[in-house]
Amino acid sequence: MSEMESKCDALIRTLANSYLGKNANNLHTRQHYCQHHFPNTVFHPFNNQAVSQNNFCVRFAVNGLSKFTKGSSIPQMNRSIQAGDFGDDSGMIAENSNCIVIGLADGAGGNRNIGIDPQVFSRSLLSYSVEILKNEDIRPNQMAKLACKSIHTLESKRIDGSGTLCLLALNKNTNLMHALNIGDSGFRLFRNGSIVHKSEATMAGSSPKQLYVSDSSSYSGISFVTEEEILQDSDQREFPVQKNDIVILSSDGLYDVVSDNVIESIVNSFDERDLQGMADELLSKAMKSYVHTQRDDILIIVCKIEPKRLL
Repeated sequence: MSEMESKCDALIRTLANSYLGKNANNLHTRQHYCQHHFPNTVFHPFNNQAVSQNNFCVRFAVNGLSKFTKGSSIPQMNRSIQAGDFGDDSGMIAENSNCIVIGLADGAGGNRNIGIDPQVFSRSLLSYSVEILKNEDIRPNQMAKLACKSIHTLESKRIDGSGTLCLLALNKNTNLMHALNIGDSGFRLFRNGSIVHKSEATMAGSSPKQLYVSDSSSYSGISFVTEEEILQDSDQREFPVQKNDIVILSSDGLYDVVSDNVIESIVNSFDERDLQGMADELLSKAMKSYVHTQRDDILIIVCKIEPKRLL
């Protein structure tokens, strides 16, 4: 263990000691403590290597609202990506040994007209993506592969539907972020107060392109969606991230009514540490912007790129 790791590890032990007592000397217990007190950070324990400037973690905050929620009151649970009700929008933050993946899916609401629940589709798409990430060697430049495998799982589970998808994968060993966007959800990356990277919507005429599962009841093990098709229909980007970069990941529920200039001004009005404040204000602005049209589902994930914490 390096001198820097030793000092930081000693600090963590000191902070945790009053809570954990003698168990603070146990690495697994310290990790549990940190995850309990810093739940919105994806942590990576050290493996006896010194930290490089390229090793980052992601801290995040969320907020959102279902279009079916009455009134303007926002449930407290909507600050949780797992417990929140965002209507047909769903979010995920997961990791494997290669990368941290942040994802957002927006199920197509029109499918309700044919008896398909778009919320089930978007949530299932991301939940199976989490399982695949944990169990397979998916690399950060393989987000199309991840999406394809998740769609194949939905087909095998007989879950029909369609929706847009945005995935961001932060390489754990470099400072590179890989992005894949299908449809009109997307991301904005802010550095020093300005947008330096953003996704482009992929459209088929006036409609967003979507991932889909159709007529899965006749599925025989041969998928109708291929990785090549996903690559053709998606916007793909690769770019380096830096310490203190802010990433906004959201659906058309935000981008249809709030311009990039307004999003930028809201981000700049908060201390860079106040991610929850940013998420809350972006949601409030979006809700107020639905004046002449019915409010859409909204999910906003605000992330900050930070150096790895030492456990």
